[in-house]
Amino acid sequence: MGPLLFLKAALPWAGFRVYRRGVTAQEQEYAEALASAIVDSLERLPVSGVLTRVVIRWFDSPDYLTIHALGSDEASEMSDGDAWYPLEWPNEEREIGRVDGVMQDARLASAVRDLVAEVGDDGWDWESQPEPLVTAAKELRRAIEARAIPTESHFAVGVSHFEGPGPAESVPLANPREVVALLAERNELPDE
Repeated sequence: MGPLLFLKAALPWAGFRVYRRGVTAQEQEYAEALASAIVDSLERLPVSGVLTRVVIRWFDSPDYLTIHALGSDEASEMSDGDAWYPLEWPNEEREIGRVDGVMQDARLASAVRDLVAEVGDDGWDWESQPEPLVTAAKELRRAIEARAIPTESHFAVGVSHFEGPGPAESVPLANPREVVALLAERNELPDE
C-alpha cells in the first residue's frame, strides 16, 4: 500500500478527515470505472440545463453509493443552503435512480467486486473520505471534459458520506483551484 501521507485537512467541528495515501491499482481501476459509468449516465439521462454539480454519496463500501447530478435550470429552483445537499434538490426522484444505471456498468461491476474483496467486511473507515472516491471525483471531471459535456464555469464534484459531513474536504481536492475560487466567490463552497 505504500507509506501513508496524512493530509491535515480535518474539519475541526466534525473531526472528519481525508487521508491522502495514494490509491492501489485496484482502487484506481474502481475510480476510473465509476467516473466512466457516471459520464455514460449523464449522456443517457442528461440534467436540465448545463451541468452544475455532481455529488457522490457513500455509506460504507464501494457498492453502496448514490450519484446525484444537478443542472443549471434545476439549480435556479433551489435555495442557496441546499447547494451540496442532493436530497434537497428539485430533481431528487430522477437522481436517486441514476445509481442503478451506473452500477450496472460491466467494468464497474467487476471493479466493485474486486475492491469489495480488498476492502473486506469492515468496509471503508467512516472517519475519512475514501481515497478511491476522491480519485473518482477527479477522474469524473476529466471524463466530462473529454466527452465535451457542457458545464457551468463553476461546475464542481464532491464526495459526501450518507450520514455525515464530506464535501467541504473533497471539493478542494477534486476540483481545480480556479473552480474552488469561483465557488468561494459565489458563496457556494460546502461548509461541512
